[in-house]
Amino acid sequence: MLVVVLGLASRRYGTALPAFVAEYAGDTLWAVMAFIVIAVLAPDWPTSRVAVAALLASYADEVSQLYHAPWIDAIRNTRLGALTLGYGFLWSDIVCYTAGVALCVVVEHLIYARRGAITVSRCASALIVTLAAVTVTAQQMPDRTFRPMIEDRAYAIGTGPVVCFDEGHGNAHALDDSFWPFGDLVRRDGYVVRTMATLDRQTMVECGVVMVASPRLRIANADEIRGRVEQGGSLLLIADRESLAAVADLTAAFGVGFSDAPAAPARFRSADNTLRPHAIVRGRHAKESAASVAVFSGLAMQAPATAEPLLAASDGTIQGLVMRVGMGRAAFFGDPTLFTAHIAGPERRLIGMSARGAEQNFQFVLNVMHWLSGVI
Repeated sequence: MLVVVLGLASRRYGTALPAFVAEYAGDTLWAVMAFIVIAVLAPDWPTSRVAVAALLASYADEVSQLYHAPWIDAIRNTRLGALTLGYGFLWSDIVCYTAGVALCVVVEHLIYARRGAITVSRCASALIVTLAAVTVTAQQMPDRTFRPMIEDRAYAIGTGPVVCFDEGHGNAHALDDSFWPFGDLVRRDGYVVRTMATLDRQTMVECGVVMVASPRLRIANADEIRGRVEQGGSLLLIADRESLAAVADLTAAFGVGFSDAPAAPARFRSADNTLRPHAIVRGRHAKESAASVAVFSGLAMQAPATAEPLLAASDGTIQGLVMRVGMGRAAFFGDPTLFTAHIAGPERRLIGMSARGAEQNFQFVLNVMHWLSGVI
């Protein structure tokens, strides 16, 4: 159970962990859990047999994600199904499973000479002690004290477009928790922000901007969402590595592709053209310009010819883009932290909009919303 908690925590508090740990700890711990469960069920098996069984179980689960049929996708679209079965095959997961099982084998051989049922709890304990320190110190909370001044609101309070914040796809972020700073920011700019349990033709009618952040369950109605955008609506999609399978249909509908390899934290600047010229960067006037944007845990993406890259690293890697689609607009980003503010760990480290060096992030976020809603 503690291994499961650690795995979930590595997803939930990923932005407070080193990028490598945040990306791969969960899958590694999945294999650790498989090793421990098999060892408990077969306490007389030697370590080698338990390791082979754990690897086969882990590999089989990953390979099964290449198979898609309505009945199994229906299971995957539940929270438990998504956590246990996953949705999309990744070679990096195979590497993580191998590393997790190898770690258990090393612990048993190096620390304990004799094999037995007690070794299982010892293996778990050794791994938990090592990883718990990282996870516990990574606990974070939304920075509710972060309330930057908005000198020129886009709308009078409560009169702006409705921002529909998706919470119906097992999303890693909730509006009243990790994305509270975002909700507070745009509400003070005049937007109306609501959570949505479903995104369909009927519910999206009232949405000025549909916002999807880090879903874990597959978004099956990608064509409906694109249709809404074409008719004059707007979409803001923010992905992370664990949401790539869930958003695959939606991003494909717009011709956008995300890489599963994490991009290094970076600062994008107008001065070196990594922050590309755009109305979002300029704002409505000089006081709203955002000449520097900090990204903390981005994902690279492939942009269609119709897109306008916003965040483009010196090596050409794109981490944020926008596009016009019919009468509507869409924006895609690979870093949820860019749109919120957190306090992490016992040292209360600031991450996101409130972090040192990210002083203009909040204005960039507002400008993205202004562009999506047609203010600029």
